[in-house]
Amino acid sequence: MVFGGGPRLYYHYFMPAYITLCIIAAAVLLNREEYPLNFIRKRLLALFLIPVIFFMSWNTKDIIIKHFYPKAFYNEGKFLFWTRAVLTGRYNSYLLPNIIYRDVVEYIRKNTNKNDRIFVWGMGPEIYYYSERRLGGITLWPKQIFRIPEYYKKKDKRSLRAAKYLDNMFVNILKKKKPLLFIDTSGNEEQKVTDIKLIRPAVFNVPVSEAPMVEKYLAQNYKVEAVINGMTIYKRIKE
Repeated sequence: MVFGGGPRLYYHYFMPAYITLCIIAAAVLLNREEYPLNFIRKRLLALFLIPVIFFMSWNTKDIIIKHFYPKAFYNEGKFLFWTRAVLTGRYNSYLLPNIIYRDVVEYIRKNTNKNDRIFVWGMGPEIYYYSERRLGGITLWPKQIFRIPEYYKKKDKRSLRAAKYLDNMFVNILKKKKPLLFIDTSGNEEQKVTDIKLIRPAVFNVPVSEAPMVEKYLAQNYKVEAVINGMTIYKRIKE
């Protein structure tokens, strides 16, 4: 299971083993008499409070930064950056939106209501999360998008049939969900050189123009409202 997800190794992969390991550790701690274990047993409460106080302080800091001083997050020093990276495995999308998507998130919040749907074409699942808007697609990770140009380029009958199927599938999703905003993230050059590139290949940046059926549907039903950090935001034309 751990290695089935590809070249990623996250701490939550091991969560099922935590309970068993804690029980084994408790049994060893209570029944052995070696010096290190005696030392730990006599100071168990104090040792327990160290991480509790640390993470309580850290979370308090996060609350203050998120709600009162967000600039501290985007201009944090190397010490806080690497401490967070080591403890949480997070880099640029922890607590507040990655600076790549921050302006788009703010635009969405200002120009939509909480019940409105949005559709993110390409990378950017955190746009949904931080804008607090309803999903305009069927998943946060519409990976089928990235297959469309790949199949079109092969040009054999089977691949073209698969490309048209996926292309049309997204048109049908847009028809059904009718998202107020459609955000094409492929034009943002910065996301190709950040940590995103380390875990997601550049092929994930697929312009909507490479899905001709979706492009045609957008031309008929949406208009360009803004281009922010290279990301094009379309707004649905009122029927």
